[in-house]
Amino acid sequence: MIRRLLTLTLASLFVSTLAFAQAAVVQQSATPLNGCSVSHQDAAINTTVTVTITPPSGQYVYICNWDYQVANDGTGTGPAQVNVKWTTTNMGGLAAEYSINLTANLQVVNTFNYYIPVKSAQAGVAVTFVSPAIAAHTAYSANVYYYFGQ
Repeated sequence: MIRRLLTLTLASLFVSTLAFAQAAVVQQSATPLNGCSVSHQDAAINTTVTVTITPPSGQYVYICNWDYQVANDGTGTGPAQVNVKWTTTNMGGLAAEYSINLTANLQVVNTFNYYIPVKSAQAGVAVTFVSPAIAAHTAYSANVYYYFGQ
């Protein structure tokens, strides 16, 4: 009798453990928690570019990394760009400054990787990354990698 009771108890414990182990994990956020999304924007020659990321209400934008490109259109030499900046909004003053002289067919790429993502200043408010002012024979593009969270 004791042996049968012990066998039933162990069997029920084994079955309940299997049921627990097979339970599905439910993610409470629509944003993937295992990686960053990307927002990409290109601009035509002689045009500024703006990347805008709008979070859901109550969520912050976390920037994992971003990169920008400045390219010459190959039809002439662009003007020297001295101490020009890519600027941001709602990122606490995050910016990138550079100086270049764009000769024909030159392209400059800068990448910023954050091992700890940079959090936006306010929840529910859009974040923007804005290129410098228009420059002759120059095209801008940018990629911003991000996710939303509390």
